[in-house]
Amino acid sequence: MAAGGLSEGWAGIAILDAYEAERLPITEQVSRFAMEMAGKVLSQRRAVPDEIEQPGPEGDAARKQVGQAAYDLNVQQYCCAGLNFGYFYDRSPIIAYDGAEQPSFTMADFTPSSTPGCRLPLAKLADGRLVYDALGPGYTLVRYDSDVAVAPLADAMRANRVPFAVVDIPKSEAPPPGGSNSLLRAPINTSPGGATPSLTIQRTSSTSCSAAASSLARVDCPMAEVRSQHRLGIVLVVAAAIAWSTAPFFTRLLPYDSWTILFWRGLFGGGLIVAIMLLLQGRAGLRDLTRMGKSGWLVASLSTLAMIAFIPSLQLTSVSNVAIIIATGPFVTAALAWIWLREVPRLLTMIASVVALCGVAVIVGNARVGSDILGIALACLMALAIAAMTVLVRQHKNTSMVAAAALSNILGSIVSLPFAHGIAGVTGFDLFILAMFGFFQVALGLTLFFLGSRLLPSGQAALISTLETPLMPFWIWVGFAEIPALRVFIGGALVMGAVIADIIGDSRAQRQSK
Repeated sequence: MAAGGLSEGWAGIAILDAYEAERLPITEQVSRFAMEMAGKVLSQRRAVPDEIEQPGPEGDAARKQVGQAAYDLNVQQYCCAGLNFGYFYDRSPIIAYDGAEQPSFTMADFTPSSTPGCRLPLAKLADGRLVYDALGPGYTLVRYDSDVAVAPLADAMRANRVPFAVVDIPKSEAPPPGGSNSLLRAPINTSPGGATPSLTIQRTSSTSCSAAASSLARVDCPMAEVRSQHRLGIVLVVAAAIAWSTAPFFTRLLPYDSWTILFWRGLFGGGLIVAIMLLLQGRAGLRDLTRMGKSGWLVASLSTLAMIAFIPSLQLTSVSNVAIIIATGPFVTAALAWIWLREVPRLLTMIASVVALCGVAVIVGNARVGSDILGIALACLMALAIAAMTVLVRQHKNTSMVAAAALSNILGSIVSLPFAHGIAGVTGFDLFILAMFGFFQVALGLTLFFLGSRLLPSGQAALISTLETPLMPFWIWVGFAEIPALRVFIGGALVMGAVIADIIGDSRAQRQSK
């Protein structure tokens, strides 16, 4: 359903999050049941009495007891109706929950229910087929009462190009437990015996306007989730830009070569991310680090490449040239996103990117494009790596990019180790500054950007991240009382204005689509 809705245009990319939110808890439940069953089997084998092979009444009683215990245990294992039909989705972003609690289940037993998230209860149609045989690839409204108004819901589905059908259950079939007699079944493909979750629509009269409101609210649930996650993505990327902009402040406080700073910064930043993952996820966080897959390693490598190229580019050419090249990021990112994802950037985003580029040019002053070809080439490599990383994060939403952020910092420290000359000479207070540098600027910035850029078009994420440039002088003013030049205020206003205009325009477009 998720992939089909995305390709057909009636669902946003955030609908893909439903797969992990729905299936991961089920995997954990099945694993728990399996481990408990294995423990019971082992315990039963250890508890076989010595008299089981003895003839006579005592042996007969022992054999009967062991046989009954084995039967009871194996019925659960091989006739596991609860495991196959009783589980439910209780945290899906595309199910409209009504506050009712799903019935509990065991490995062997379950209770059919129409509570949202439970498997669609069994019922027979008038022609003798089971209701499951009538479910198609789209959304299916199953009615136990043909008087329930469906025209407003059907109109809304057609208007949004959502596949939709209605199936009526004959009155001879009793409505399922759960207090509802109309169920909206989501088109989710599962293995035989798998769950078929349902969205519940309460019974309404055919003349009631509330039927349309209730239906439309529930149909819009996936779209509302998409809009909510889009706004969250904007907040996260803005916060990442703020964190990144503190780099000059921390650098001013440290009298060491760039490679030494890069080594300690990556060590502290990567260490903090790993510690947070272990604290919040336990062993699952460690598994994310060891099982990232090719996409996670590629993202981490691109992030490391960008960090490594940044240091010598500043040493081989002017800061102005590097800043100008970084400001082309939104265009490079938008181009790669179009090539890889066929993601067409909005016209307003591209116009805002041009304005932001002009603002960066004003801030850095006289950029000498012709100077120091190697430094400029490294800056271009960095911009390309960041753009590719942004697009990959967007494409591989199910990869743990937080783990990739940790790995990129660790790789950066390893690469910088041979070039760093002052590692052993770092003092205690400077070590504290380096820790803050790694924690706030690197760990926080990268983690927020990886999380936020998954929820935004790649070009927009890159545009918002340009807020880093005008915010850098702000921290220097706060920490060292250096008043920025007039061009910094003018250029900063252009960049911030471009980003704000894009966000406002995006919000209006979201409201119009709603």
